[in-house]
Amino acid sequence: TDVLAGRLAEDNDLRQAMGEHHVAVSLNALSRCLGRPACHLAVLLLAERVGSAELPWQQFEMRGLAMVANAMSRLLHLDEEQFQILGRAKLLAMAGHLELHRERFESASARNIGILFKALSSAQLYRQMRPLARPALERVAVLAQDDGLRETNLEGLGSLCMGFLPLIRSPELTSRHRGHALRVFNTLQPIIERKIDLYLTGGIPPSSTDLEQYATRCPALTFFQVLKAYSMVSRQCKPRHIEGSRQEIRQRREELGKWVDRTLERTREAIEEDLGEMSWNLIAQIEAGDIVFDALDLRLTKEAAKITQAHPPSQFDLDAGRLSMKSAPGEPVAPAPGNGSTTHIVVDLRGKEVSTNATETNKPYSLFTRLTGLPLVEVQLPGAISTFMLARTLTYQDEPWRFDMFGGSRATRGHMSRPAQLLSGTSGAPSLLPAMRYADTAPGSSLMQLIAKLAPQREDWSRMQRSLLEMVPTDQVIEGTLRLGFFEDVSGPAHPFKPTAPDGHALALCPNDGCGFLKLEVALRIPAFREYFSAWQAVQAGEASQEQRDLIAKDKGPTRLAPQALQHFPRDEAALQEAHEAMQRRLQALPSELSQLTLYELTTSGGYQGQRVRAVPAADDKVHLPSERSQAFDAAGGALLIGKPPYDKENLLPVPEERVATVAQSDATAEFLSQSFGIQYSYTGFDDGSGSDAEMLHSKGMLIVVPSKNWPANFADMDLACSKEDLKTLSRWTTGRDRSAVPQNMLSTGSLRLKDIVEPGRMGALPIPELRKRNMDTDGDDAFVYAGYPKLAALISREMADREVRRGQPRSFKPPKTATPAIDPDNGHYQAGRLSEIMSLQRGGQIMGAASTLAARFMAQPDHLREAMARNMMFGTYDGIERDLRNGLRVALDGKARDPQVLTELRNQAYNAIGRAHLPEAREAAELLHAQLLRLEPGASSRAEVPPLPDALGEAFPRLAQAYLAAPDTEARIHAIIDNYPVCRLSHAQFPAGQPGLIPGEPELSMRNLFTIAIKVGTDALKSDTGTALFAKIVESCERSERGFADRVRSVPYGKVTARAMHDGRFDAEQTQVDLQNMPTMAAGVMQDALHSLRQAGLIDPPPPPTERLRAVQPEDIALEAQNLLTRAREMEPRVTHMLRRVAESHAGQLAGMDHQLKSVGSL
Repeated sequence: TDVLAGRLAEDNDLRQAMGEHHVAVSLNALSRCLGRPACHLAVLLLAERVGSAELPWQQFEMRGLAMVANAMSRLLHLDEEQFQILGRAKLLAMAGHLELHRERFESASARNIGILFKALSSAQLYRQMRPLARPALERVAVLAQDDGLRETNLEGLGSLCMGFLPLIRSPELTSRHRGHALRVFNTLQPIIERKIDLYLTGGIPPSSTDLEQYATRCPALTFFQVLKAYSMVSRQCKPRHIEGSRQEIRQRREELGKWVDRTLERTREAIEEDLGEMSWNLIAQIEAGDIVFDALDLRLTKEAAKITQAHPPSQFDLDAGRLSMKSAPGEPVAPAPGNGSTTHIVVDLRGKEVSTNATETNKPYSLFTRLTGLPLVEVQLPGAISTFMLARTLTYQDEPWRFDMFGGSRATRGHMSRPAQLLSGTSGAPSLLPAMRYADTAPGSSLMQLIAKLAPQREDWSRMQRSLLEMVPTDQVIEGTLRLGFFEDVSGPAHPFKPTAPDGHALALCPNDGCGFLKLEVALRIPAFREYFSAWQAVQAGEASQEQRDLIAKDKGPTRLAPQALQHFPRDEAALQEAHEAMQRRLQALPSELSQLTLYELTTSGGYQGQRVRAVPAADDKVHLPSERSQAFDAAGGALLIGKPPYDKENLLPVPEERVATVAQSDATAEFLSQSFGIQYSYTGFDDGSGSDAEMLHSKGMLIVVPSKNWPANFADMDLACSKEDLKTLSRWTTGRDRSAVPQNMLSTGSLRLKDIVEPGRMGALPIPELRKRNMDTDGDDAFVYAGYPKLAALISREMADREVRRGQPRSFKPPKTATPAIDPDNGHYQAGRLSEIMSLQRGGQIMGAASTLAARFMAQPDHLREAMARNMMFGTYDGIERDLRNGLRVALDGKARDPQVLTELRNQAYNAIGRAHLPEAREAAELLHAQLLRLEPGASSRAEVPPLPDALGEAFPRLAQAYLAAPDTEARIHAIIDNYPVCRLSHAQFPAGQPGLIPGEPELSMRNLFTIAIKVGTDALKSDTGTALFAKIVESCERSERGFADRVRSVPYGKVTARAMHDGRFDAEQTQVDLQNMPTMAAGVMQDALHSLRQAGLIDPPPPPTERLRAVQPEDIALEAQNLLTRAREMEPRVTHMLRRVAESHAGQLAGMDHQLKSVGSL
């Protein structure tokens, strides 16, 4: 092989003489030997020829294209980036060629289609597969119908299964092709079953008239591919995906499931012998059935002895770790060198190392390594994750590892994009999930004993990032024994713990959800804090070295007002004039050179300026601002606007002037904050008073650092005082978080880790009720304060007063927190897997993004359009048929014999629905259904007049009207209603205390509330079971409803869309101003004025005209590009014309101007 590859690489004439067939065959053969360096250059040189002008794709037969695709897909697995880029580029070009020439599939074999689609799938070219899927599926269906694919062997069908699998699994393909693909899979199943039977039984003597190909070179791989595909197909057999009655679909699903199980039993031995861990993953998923989320735990329970024998679990003594950290109370120390020093490794999904710090000398500290002695391994995620991606192990260092146990913010960071990143063209860090050796998660192992103590509930999976796995520099941690104090959250004035002023009076500060207090002498034991504290003191005394001055954080200066804060409020002339004046002041003070980020912020936010403060709880009803954050207020007075992102609701609210206290007013609390440090912390430790098998606990949040002179005398024996809400996990909390039972005093040995240092003058105290209004925690959240904008404050006050009257009793938008035991009640084992929670987290991120943009668009609609949209969106959310009623009616109507008692109960449900309807059309639908059910009563006359369909209901639901009018009898009319009227997703049965967010008689306000709740559901998915599956459907339903309004606002400029446009050089300020005119929000008005001011100042230039952009392009290049466009247009014209003709004819029209299908080269 090396000799032949060497000759191909050296002999250019030989390569040039090779035709398309020889190139394809050679590439396919050489790609199997890519482990040999000698083959690399030959493959590279041959691959560069395919698809080029000298060897275009048209010259290859479909068999040759399949071989080239197979070879290119193998290049993707090489480490060298140039091979990966080349392989992907060639597959992209090949897909583009096939998109233009879809008729080529008419001559393709099933095997070639399978190889081709498998190659595209391995490169994740799902978008490129979209236009190819239909001709490929149609061709396979024809071949299956012609001869039952007798000439396609089992190996070819295995490739076909893997090639078509993304069509029913990838979100980019399922909406268009899932139904068609499932029908083809259904057609193939008996053919595959027949060939597997022939293979396993040794076949039958071939006759001259009945030849059947059923061979495979790798039976284990083929069986694996078939089982993997059909285990997914069986799960996808649902009424919404395929046609047929519900009974037929359910029966088919059961038949497929049984066939998959039966085939697994027949082929298990072959699969296990050849494929190792990869096969075990699939087998575990199949055996888990519908509970695939628990596949790894189920397998571990079943195969624990076998797995732990092959891979012995890690051993460590948890109690010895606790004793090694113990100190005198209140005297923790920095860990000894090497203790907790963490080797951090990142691998990809194949177990290949992406990065490691193994050779670094200054490794970070983690409590995980401190207690276990193990390295910290994380898996880098490629983007979107799937159930089957996580319900398996990966192989690293020849051992299986699982990555479905823990997570946190690191699991979602790859999906976040900030304006600064969009403007610079950079992306965020990739998402990561921690990985553990599979054997280490066996029941009873040392690691599982630790995890069971620290994460007793399923929801604690996300807290493990902070409690156990977080890495910090070694100078930001202390270990030892602390005297902890936990306090109930009570009103500020009634709180027993308050620091004292020098005169002995209590300061207006107290522990509350997220924030507590730490003695200065304990904080100074943290090396990093001690260094920072000394530097700050030196700077204040004017004695700092340059190194100390560099260490002290530079103040970021004034901050903008996010436009999302203003999108909740309507335009107001006085407030807009005030915004204009603020913009003029900003323009006068601008530096000569502006960064693109500053220009973006001025464009979208105008001239508003405020201050960022780290929020801490005030023990009275006043806002206490340090001098560093109160200059604007001291100068301007008036109401102080306080905002808290995200602005998913009205989180920018005013506080009256008389309730703001500053140093200038001689306020002791403000003075204290001007002199006090704060830290953001994580603490994990043991309850020293809980016996020999010590319980573990974890708390986190903010701590205000208090000198001994200010520490309250009544609590002198405490080192750290915090809210009981800051205690996040406790070993005894196996069924719920009973914080009331937590003692006020606890002696604890553990690890205190510093996350952030907040220097004096950065913290501001906010009254607890003001925090709650904004759904604000004080565990590190920043608030934003704006002074000197009385007209804006007045506008917000008026609007909020009106909405408070209309909304009535305020209700929290936060979903309730859940607590689910992690112990399996059947076997008593701790369930380590958190796959369902991780998938919910991903879904939550998608909901948050979709709901945020949907809400922004909704509020930007003109008033009349927004009201109409809100009414439309009510259907399927707050109005609609109850799911239980619909399903019950389907079962009753489809049954052979009808139970009178069941029908009576269903009729009563239908009657009750009339009174629960909100909109008039909803009431009409409920009355219509009830009237039809009355006609099913025994003795009801079939000749009685059929209730007509109300006009308004028919106009709102045309399909319902069409089906109802065409229905021949009562049963058909009932089906017309229940099949064409939406289900109420926020059902009364699920929410008996009231549908969340609903304000009776106020559709527009109800939808505002609904979007806020949806965003909260998304953000809280990390910490709790918030119902992401339900709200994903609700948001999708509202988006569908929105698309029904042709004249809607489709894009909101005061957001990331403008950042992207600025980065791409296509931002059009003039057109954006026009777009903003029709948007009624204050945010739109401010941006409109800002654009006008920036254009007048010459700071925003119009996009250059085409002639300017093309000034540097040669005329011959333009002519060549025009010719290429015309060539492609000629190829596409027959297909496009045919499609347009069919569309026109379906609307009783015809195409005109048939002599103008193509532009000339000169015109182009």
